[in-house]
Amino acid sequence: NLFDLNYASLSPDWDLVMNGLENGIPFIKNLEVKGVNTGLEKIMTLVNHFASSEDEKESENNENENTFDLKTLKINPFNLKVQDVLFESEYSDLSLKELSLNESGKILLDTDIISNEKILPVKLNALMNFDTLEISSSDLKAGEKISAQLNGKVIPPLDFKTEFAVLALDDIFKFLPEKPDTDFSGKIYGRVFVKNKEDLLTNEDLLTASGVVSVPNGKVMNIPFNFRFPFEWNGKNIFELKDAILKTKAANVNLTSKMDIEKMLLNAKGKAENISLREIGKIAAPDAKLEGENGFVNFDISTVLEGDILSRTNGEFYAEMPSISAAGLKI
Repeated sequence: NLFDLNYASLSPDWDLVMNGLENGIPFIKNLEVKGVNTGLEKIMTLVNHFASSEDEKESENNENENTFDLKTLKINPFNLKVQDVLFESEYSDLSLKELSLNESGKILLDTDIISNEKILPVKLNALMNFDTLEISSSDLKAGEKISAQLNGKVIPPLDFKTEFAVLALDDIFKFLPEKPDTDFSGKIYGRVFVKNKEDLLTNEDLLTASGVVSVPNGKVMNIPFNFRFPFEWNGKNIFELKDAILKTKAANVNLTSKMDIEKMLLNAKGKAENISLREIGKIAAPDAKLEGENGFVNFDISTVLEGDILSRTNGEFYAEMPSISAAGLKI
């Protein structure tokens, strides 16, 4: 069986059924589902079945198009309640206690993510406007130390903003199949904007994203740091970091970079100030007893990536360090 189902109830909206897509979807007033047990492999079997069926019908659909445009499609208010769903996968399970949506647009989610015999409870309260298909308010909680809010249009054309906070990464690491070796602590904050934009040259509909991720007071291997990474994705091939900042006892770094995914071309421009070989040596070579303070590096380089290899690199690089010593010997 692809899935087990204990109970399902559906009440059609016969006016919508008779009038078709012009008056919007779905063609129901109420849908209730209880007691579902399925898994990732079963779902993928179902997806592959429908994918092969669609390939067989592709030529027929090209001749007689009968599709709808999500940008103009109307979503009618309806009631949905899904309870007691278990979704199993190789690394983690999802136990959905309840997912509900009512005609007023109120959304409730109560679920558990189960991994490594640990449970991460996830709860969501949100309000959606059926006329504009926008989330006007939302509050997501995962465990005690992960939270997020999302506002905006979540049906194409997308235009929404989300803000999140992770107050303890251990709440995430303990659910991974393998916990990272790096001893990391700190609070992560982020803000992300997602929007559909039209490419004026090609008329392509692109899904763009921009935002910023920051750690005000973090530690790696008990070494304090803070960073702020503003980023932008053009929806096609360009990912950029704009005026990213990393501050540690070892150096203060400013970085602007652009990665062309299609050409595998990376450009990085920036500087590192107040470089401390003593602090770097504590991590990289503690026995060398490196000394050297107030170093400076300035760079503007471009490189072409081929697999894991930097095949061609060019640009400008300048570095200075007033004095360097190792194990008490001046270099």
